[in-house]
Amino acid sequence: MHRLRKLVLRLLGFSKTEANGALVLIGLIGLCIISPLLYRSLFGISYNTYDEDRRLLDSLVAQLNFKKEEIQETELELKLFNPNEASSQELKSLGIPDFLSRRIESYRKAGGEFRTKSDLAKIYDFPDSLYQALQPYIALPEELEADEPSQIFTNPVQKTNLRAIHVNRKPRYSEEPFLVDINSADTVEFQKLYGIGPGYSRRLVSFREALGGYHSVEQIRDVFGMTDSLYYQIRSFLTVSDTVNLKVISINIATYQQLVAHPYINAALTKEILAAKSKYGKFKRLDDLKRLMLLDSAGIVRLAPYLKF
Repeated sequence: MHRLRKLVLRLLGFSKTEANGALVLIGLIGLCIISPLLYRSLFGISYNTYDEDRRLLDSLVAQLNFKKEEIQETELELKLFNPNEASSQELKSLGIPDFLSRRIESYRKAGGEFRTKSDLAKIYDFPDSLYQALQPYIALPEELEADEPSQIFTNPVQKTNLRAIHVNRKPRYSEEPFLVDINSADTVEFQKLYGIGPGYSRRLVSFREALGGYHSVEQIRDVFGMTDSLYYQIRSFLTVSDTVNLKVISINIATYQQLVAHPYINAALTKEILAAKSKYGKFKRLDDLKRLMLLDSAGIVRLAPYLKF
């Protein structure tokens, strides 16, 4: 090593320190060159199971061919059938796979109905070749009469959810005008309104109970999730009886829990009401609420029907 350093110094004119650095650098370069070879020799995976893999693949192919032959040997009973009435066993005997039979049954249980032969082909994933083979045996008309439009459709955009769906066309509202009294209606009556489902109807009733009754149709807008478009859509079908018995709160004797339970009084406002009562004494009239910093004039008007002094 000493002689090599002297040789480097003599040939390149390096100082002793430069020669030492050059030798270290050369060693590192050599290490980088041989490290991949060392890694493969120590940690590399030797793949020598080709024969075993070939035997496994041949076995799988043989099993697949056996299943295919078994399916081909199954005798299909091609006969007239009505997809609205055929059992899963009958559908299977016609060559319809189990998963498609289950979809057909689920569709029927949901209220769907096959009205033409082509409706069966609209079931999601129904093979066209199978439909062409079964089409002569489907006990349904080729097409509907001119005045009887088909009510089965598919969604061309969301192909992953594509399936035959039966739609019962109904007018938005009944032909006879009707009004829903928002203080007496139950969840079933609220669902007669177009756009109001079980969720909205439960919220309308729950909010009414928390308020102590509605004094104005406008309060429907305060129900959680109520959009402006839906409110204006149903507003003309809502009414409030002239004789409304609202549940009121005695503001001067109400506890914290009683105040904060009201939808129009949050925790901060409740604390301010109790603090103002301790500081100024009892609230004697509506104008006394103006002492409260968290309650503006609009809030006073909205809350007034529910307070007793």
